[in-house]
Amino acid sequence: MKLDSLGTLVNSTYYGDTGHDAGVGIALGPDASAYVVGDTNSSQLPVLNPLSLYGNSFDNAMTPFLAVFNVRGSGLKYATWLGPEWTVATAAAIATDATGAAYVVGSTYNYFPLGLIPGMPNGYQQSPRGSQEGYAVKIAPGGVSVVYGTFLGGSGDDSPTAVAVDAAGNAHIVGVTRSVDFPSTNCFRGYGGGQDAFLATLSPDGTQLLHGTFFGGTGNDQASDVAVHAGRLYVTGATDSADLPLASPLQSQLQGSDAFVATVDLATAAASAGTILLGQQNISAYELGGSASVLVNRMCGNSGAVSIGYHTSTESAVPGVNYTEGTGTVTFADGDVSPKVINVSILDDQSLVCGLTFDVSLDPQTVNPPGSSVGLQTSTVTIIDNTGVTKVRARLNVANPDGATAWAVISDSAWLTVDVGSGTTPSTLTAIADGSQLSDGTYGGLLTFTLPGSGAQFVVPITFVVGSGGGG
Repeated sequence: MKLDSLGTLVNSTYYGDTGHDAGVGIALGPDASAYVVGDTNSSQLPVLNPLSLYGNSFDNAMTPFLAVFNVRGSGLKYATWLGPEWTVATAAAIATDATGAAYVVGSTYNYFPLGLIPGMPNGYQQSPRGSQEGYAVKIAPGGVSVVYGTFLGGSGDDSPTAVAVDAAGNAHIVGVTRSVDFPSTNCFRGYGGGQDAFLATLSPDGTQLLHGTFFGGTGNDQASDVAVHAGRLYVTGATDSADLPLASPLQSQLQGSDAFVATVDLATAAASAGTILLGQQNISAYELGGSASVLVNRMCGNSGAVSIGYHTSTESAVPGVNYTEGTGTVTFADGDVSPKVINVSILDDQSLVCGLTFDVSLDPQTVNPPGSSVGLQTSTVTIIDNTGVTKVRARLNVANPDGATAWAVISDSAWLTVDVGSGTTPSTLTAIADGSQLSDGTYGGLLTFTLPGSGAQFVVPITFVVGSGGGG
């Protein structure tokens, strides 16, 4: 839809097919053409000169599209899918530059292939690291080719929400992440916990991450839009963090779930002590393993020495029975960014109780120098009780290419057997490791799967750890 300066409707049109089609973002090109990005599962979405990389067919999975309308809105200049037919992905936003190139960001849920497709220009991050990964794609002027495609994220869920492009062609992307290991370069803030906003800048060719940083506190934070001007980023979003980083604030106290507005000058980021944070929100520790190891990291700076205290606290585990209470101090020397480890003793309570938990927490009030940045503050440890366990079972789902013949399975170890069950596609098998006749130690076994007739074969390695008391 286009309105003139008097609010009169100039043009308006449908765009789609019989499936679900939704526009989610729009930007103007240098000639005032409308670049529209959205999502579709329509197998016959109108396309024009689509990118050959993605083909001309579609299988009704949700995938992004890019459609560029001429200035009058009377026709398409080009329109294309932004993924092959089996893609499951969504678009979030689009920006353009002075040349007419288009920059699209969004999320993928089955590893939107990007640089993994033959002939696709590879970007900064060529492989996905989590189940929901961010992505960024740059399309050349006129839609003639893909300049770059890259994943953008860590091992948790990542969702870009907006993108802005500066005069040099750098793409500034903001969004929300639950990845403690989100890519960080020239950052000024580490992961705060829950979900954090992120800011990331890609080079014009997409091969370099020029900046990557978290922005948030210990609550939930997300960035929803970004603008760029004269070397500064202007970011807005939402937060419920009472400890959101503030600078010259108009409002200094959180009132509920509030909006935030931040101006970031990436060029003048000063050297700092960095952010001290725990390495994971949730970890597991075996009761017969003897201890839980919690990592403490320093990121986004290494100037000067910094220290912080920590303590344990119970949830369902009982101190003195299931684990040993502890307090202490973690110290990083000037220039030191090597991870530190907090070890907490896990006790054998001589009974089988599963899922007991306790917390290891940093104490922000003890950080020295005072005012140093503290990110993720609490890790929850779940005790896996393996007292007296002699057999461990694992389910394996194996799909059969011909849909009719079951796999034959051979084990190379007496302690390792397989219950093949029944069925063909997929076949659910149960691998059983029996430690009742084994001494304490680590054992390796191999399961060899063969498909009769075709000769197709693959091998699955199995590692089995037997602890004291015969447990596995």
